Amino acid sequence: MVNLFKVYRSITDSRFRQYIAQKMNEYDEVINLSEDLLMTFFKNKYEMFLKSGKWKAPDEDQEKVLASRCRLKI
Repeated sequence: MVNLFKVYRSITDSRFRQYIAQKMNEYDEVINLSEDLLMTFFKNKYEMFLKSGKWKAPDEDQEKVLASRCRLKI
């Protein structure tokens, strides 16, 4: 399970990493999560992000940085 979390934490999408952190906390709190169930959760969340166009989309902090950079270029 530790290696599974390690691999998923390496993903660059910040919203997905937040979701993984939530599931890690649930696992740490001894909620009965099997490897298969956890991978199903992650797969479903990934597919939802893809379909909604949110995969690797900038989060709120990144959007602020991008907006600041755009203002500086104008």
